Amino acid sequence: MEIIRNDYNSLGYERIYSQVVLERDGQGSLIPDFFAQPIGEEWWDIIELKRPEPAVLVGKEDRKTLSAAIHSTVSQLREYSAYFENEVYAKRIEDAYGIKCYKPNLISIIGTDPGELSTREARRAMTSYSDVKIVTLDKLLSVAKSRILI
Repeated sequence: MEIIRNDYNSLGYERIYSQVVLERDGQGSLIPDFFAQPIGEEWWDIIELKRPEPAVLVGKEDRKTLSAAIHSTVSQLREYSAYFENEVYAKRIEDAYGIKCYKPNLISIIGTDPGELSTREARRAMTSYSDVKIVTLDKLLSVAKSRILI
């Protein structure tokens, strides 16, 4: 685990930690990709980064739905969030790293834009989960370019 030192302020974060190990008693550890503290906030987000290959949407043209890869990532993020329901575990991470986390914003960065859909249709599909923000790598790249990161 180390703090990422880069220009992440332009993405709205003060601090980012990668690969923090979440130890659980009697169970295997969890290792989220990133914890990120939004600028001016005390509560941290959890971000899971996936490859660009998984299809974001699958199904017939008039019935597009999120792919199994998205559902799997959402389950993974929810497991990370559930870890912080345990006050002993939450305190352990806060004491060790200064990460204050409870009911975190959950963010999945995965896949590429579903180009065959209108922006309205894509938004409907990508907002299917109210507790997880799904961001494609194309969208992240677009944001980075607009903020002159690359």
